[in-house]
Amino acid sequence: MQERLIGRIAIDSGLVRIGDPCYEIPYDSQAGEKGELKHLGKLDNIGVVQALDLPSPIGDGVFDVYGIYEDDYLVQIVIDFT
Repeated sequence: MQERLIGRIAIDSGLVRIGDPCYEIPYDSQAGEKGELKHLGKLDNIGVVQALDLPSPIGDGVFDVYGIYEDDYLVQIVIDFT
């Protein structure tokens, strides 16, 4: 396996959200307001959810994101909060 730096993520809320972009908070055009994610998971959640909110152990900042590759396929993502 090979580890490569694939980017950096800026955190300004103390949280990283991991999820499918199609499940982002919906906008109700008739009511003119945003809805809510119905199945938002937390770090200790077990099961399938639309998104996970993961707290940064040191709050806000810019953090390196590494990809772990096996045979040129991305198999893991690691966010370095140190």
